[in-house]
Amino acid sequence: MRLGITPYVNARPLSRGLAQEPDVELLYATPARLADLLRAGALDAALVSSSEYFSGNYRLIPGQAISASSAGADALLYSNVELHLLRSVALDSASLSSNLLLRLVLHWLSPGAAIEFAVRPQDALRSLAELDACLLIGDSALEARGCTPHSLDLPVLWFEHTGLPMVLTVWLAQKDAGAEVDAVVQRAAQRGLLEMEQIVRETAQRMHWDVAFAQQYLTGALDYGWSERHVRALELFGQLLDEVGLLSVANGYASGGASGG
Repeated sequence: MRLGITPYVNARPLSRGLAQEPDVELLYATPARLADLLRAGALDAALVSSSEYFSGNYRLIPGQAISASSAGADALLYSNVELHLLRSVALDSASLSSNLLLRLVLHWLSPGAAIEFAVRPQDALRSLAELDACLLIGDSALEARGCTPHSLDLPVLWFEHTGLPMVLTVWLAQKDAGAEVDAVVQRAAQRGLLEMEQIVRETAQRMHWDVAFAQQYLTGALDYGWSERHVRALELFGQLLDEVGLLSVANGYASGGASGG
């Protein structure tokens, strides 16, 4: 079977055991690229942006996801100006869900504001030379901390608004993928969560992080669980995106393009 997963630190607990599974071919790519490959039928399942779930083309593999509700996660807006003055934002081309979440959050904070969005390739930080702000996800978001005078932690704003965790990525499988796909994904995640202490130490060494920072990030800022609250949070994300015209839950993606308010 062909499985796709992101190369980011936050996915390591979920991918820990995948390489040891027989007959599994792993492909590492950004959430947006994995969604493209899943749509093309090139993967049996992938850990992708949660917004891809609303296309209705896949089935959700229950039990494992990456969510966040507290500060220190990795969906961050970095801004040169105060947030109420934002007029131009670079979106991260690696992301789908966080790009949509940012537009939703800015709609809450500044309803009706005329903000231009531009999807930029990797290293969106360079766009800060010409735009007011940029969105970063994954490891690059963590490495850029403190690079601008203003920042916005998107999962925190989501939690404050909804009282629910923000489901960032989920495992999606092709509808005709067999039960063994689910079993492989779930076994890998169980192994990773059991070996979390070792993953924290390895991550700190590989990323040149303090062990305490790696511990807080992987076991505090992020949430790998799955419960009724996560289900409600995912459904609410789709509902709110639909209400503001960023996504049509019934018919897949309706907007969310590069420009708009």
